[in-house]
Amino acid sequence: MNEHPHQMTPNAGVDRPAIAVQPASWRARLAARLFADHLDRQLAVGFVGPIGSALAVRAARLESDDERHAVARALRRGA
Repeated sequence: MNEHPHQMTPNAGVDRPAIAVQPASWRARLAARLFADHLDRQLAVGFVGPIGSALAVRAARLESDDERHAVARALRRGA
């Protein structure tokens, strides 16, 4: 287990990501938008942040139906 609860750790791929049960703070949501590229790189290599963190907010956004539909629309327009 991670000794530092606020430290991000790589995901070994064993457990599914935790689902946040409470909304993230406005600061976490803002950070997720401002640092999306950096957070995407962390997610790509398997990092998992604590619930409510900017990393968790970004991961939830990428997993959302709205985001998947937006990507599909963009790909259809570009094809």
